[in-house]
Amino acid sequence: MGRTICYNLLPVFAYMYMLWNPVHKVWWPENHSWMAQWQTAWKHIPEFLKLGVPGMIMTMVEQLAFDAASITVGWLPSAVLSLAVHNVLLTINVTVYSISIGVGTACCIRLGNALGANEPNRARVISNASLAATVGIVLVVAAVFVASHKSVPGLFLNDPDAIEAFQGVVAIFAGFIVVDGLNSTSQSILRGMGQLTIGAIVNAIAFYMVGLPLVGLFAFQFEWGLHGTWLGLSVGLTLGVGAYLVIIYRSDWQPRADEAILRNEAKHTRRLWCSVSAMGLS
Repeated sequence: MGRTICYNLLPVFAYMYMLWNPVHKVWWPENHSWMAQWQTAWKHIPEFLKLGVPGMIMTMVEQLAFDAASITVGWLPSAVLSLAVHNVLLTINVTVYSISIGVGTACCIRLGNALGANEPNRARVISNASLAATVGIVLVVAAVFVASHKSVPGLFLNDPDAIEAFQGVVAIFAGFIVVDGLNSTSQSILRGMGQLTIGAIVNAIAFYMVGLPLVGLFAFQFEWGLHGTWLGLSVGLTLGVGAYLVIIYRSDWQPRADEAILRNEAKHTRRLWCSVSAMGLS
């Protein structure tokens, strides 16, 4: 109930913010008719789908892989205990992941701006700095998690067996935190470069050809239980991050800047067309 209320309030608060700070008017001037604005918006749909659909697939592939792993946890012996610990680990991971998302979002915006300004060298520096910052942050978070692993489970669990099971997965989960943080920032860099299709392909291979098969092997064939689940996910994620880093560091940034400039020129042309149409329709 509480989460539903919060989600419904999000668009309300967003609308209130736009009334208080109408930044949208920079892009949608009031002297342009709605017809002209909608005509311009429709012209952006192909580009939106070209970037948006691969981005959606990249995110969905990863999320569905975690959902599938959660389903398999329910098949383990002592399923209730395993699910309890697994859900606590997921909750902690979401909290930690939000830090990496913040770094990644800032990186994506600044990197995209640099490419659009035809500054590929600055974009490369932003990419490297973001990855370095992410490494520092996730290492500190992982160290804090390991140092407090005896007290953290007590915030979520009161069953001694569940707490013991939680503490047994600490080492694997700490490594997962580091890799997952790098994964988030690496994907944000690819988004800023406009290379979302590559990200979707890497995610699909890392999770569905490596991660989930290893989850089944470790958790059930080797009978490692919850340890095997998180180890399989960690190995798949590590492979994906390795592929991302190779792609990023081997990238030629000038063509990425050229592509961004072409998109900006196309948008500028459409904006001029919108202005002419508005004068004709007014």
